Amino acid sequence: MKAIKLRCLAIDDEPLALDLLADDLSRIAYLEVVNTYLSALDVQDYLTTHSADLLFLDIRMPTLSSTQFLRGLENPPLVIFTTAYEQSAIEGFELNVIDYLLKPIAFTRLQKAAERALNYHRLRKNSQSDDTFFLSIRNTSG
Repeated sequence: MKAIKLRCLAIDDEPLALDLLADDLSRIAYLEVVNTYLSALDVQDYLTTHSADLLFLDIRMPTLSSTQFLRGLENPPLVIFTTAYEQSAIEGFELNVIDYLLKPIAFTRLQKAAERALNYHRLRKNSQSDDTFFLSIRNTSG
């Protein structure tokens, strides 16, 4: 089986938090941190010409919140919210986020969320593959 590498973007308006997150993500073998951003606006521009499999996205950011940003995407990548606030959890799951991580994020918890995203990504890829076949069973007795 071919090894999967999820192309990730990390977005947080706090530079220190962004650096810590990117460093932790780089320790997970199946994640490739393509870029980091301090604003969701910059990510909008990136996604018009590039693709990403997974976003690690802080919720409360100036100018454009993550929930507004996600609502504006036609085909959003998988998303894991990273935040210091619990209040947006319900809205996050209404937006189909894969996980919701509260800061400070323990590395083991980050790994678990990343694994959930990887498994979801695999399921989605398998359901889109051309290798689908149907098995027909006919009862010939009686």
